[in-house]
Amino acid sequence: MKHKMITILGPTASGKTSLAAALAAKIDSLDAASWGGNTKGAEIISADSRQVYRGMDIGTGKDLEDYTVGGKLIPYHLIDICDAGTKYNLFQYQQDFYDAYLEKPVFDEKFDKALIADVLDRFLDGFDMADDSTAWFNKVKAITEAIGFTTDMKAYKQSPEAFPGTVADVSTFLRLAVTGKTNSPDLYTVMHLLGHDRTVERIHSALALLRG
Repeated sequence: MKHKMITILGPTASGKTSLAAALAAKIDSLDAASWGGNTKGAEIISADSRQVYRGMDIGTGKDLEDYTVGGKLIPYHLIDICDAGTKYNLFQYQQDFYDAYLEKPVFDEKFDKALIADVLDRFLDGFDMADDSTAWFNKVKAITEAIGFTTDMKAYKQSPEAFPGTVADVSTFLRLAVTGKTNSPDLYTVMHLLGHDRTVERIHSALALLRG
């Protein structure tokens, strides 16, 4: 399976919650190889604009009992996360969604952990949310050259043995630290959706894993 997220859409009271829970339970029952060989169990992320509020369970149709299938509770997220009256907007939802969806990084073992940590430290030293995408990537390229990797992908393809790594590898270190994935939407955009504090927090968490 190429994508690890299934989106279920439908009108109010059409059975989306019970369908999502049943589907998650079915995925959990399958062999991991059916889902790319690395299934960790399905979870549900709510996209309901009212169910983020605590209380008002009946009026917002939370149907919390539907998350239990066959006696097993299906993990769910972004329900009951703030008090009624809180001004909760789309930007906050995007940040909370990424916190729920993103995974812990698993770095390629061919690269030394100290090297990856050095890259993350260097990035944090120069991280500035005011940078545009060009300035941001120029900093990534500067880190690449500072650690002895190359930004010249053409030269690398011609003589890969001449370089320990490339700017693509450095970008992957950062992408994994922030998103836990080797593939994600544009990383510069993701960092801006997460915001400065959450981006820095995720990188610090990755550093703790590398140094643990």
